[in-house]
Amino acid sequence: AFMVERAAQSVMGAALCASGVLSVYRSDFLRAVKNEWMEQRFLGEAVHFGDDRRLTALALQRGRVIIALDAVASTQVPTSPVHFIKQQLRWNKSFLRESVLAVKGFG
Repeated sequence: AFMVERAAQSVMGAALCASGVLSVYRSDFLRAVKNEWMEQRFLGEAVHFGDDRRLTALALQRGRVIIALDAVASTQVPTSPVHFIKQQLRWNKSFLRESVLAVKGFG
């Protein structure tokens, strides 16, 4: 289901989250968003997680985001229930934050 969802998003040029473990961005794009990305604040607090979602959102504002479904990378995964819960909390917080910012952008 995950790959079907990502493939559909990619066909539309609107992938919602480029993988943090393996993403490639144009250098001119990174230079253009560097300050906005590095100095992001939400509800007055500095943001320290969700880089992949934030960069994807900034890229979507400026164009399109596609996923290379045949790309292969390895990463470390949580090895305990506590680490898994912490990971999921981070991911869900960044999803919520970026969702709020996306909706705000339509207003």
